[in-house]
Amino acid sequence: MDEALFFRLGRAVIPALGILNGVNSFIIWLNSY
Repeated sequence: MDEALFFRLGRAVIPALGILNGVNSFIIWLNSY
């Protein structure tokens, strides 16, 4: 496993998790009304 590739993958995953968390929170907010 190339360390540089792994580092770039990690940098891509963190924002993706943040976006998914935001979408999930938005869906919960929609369902609460």
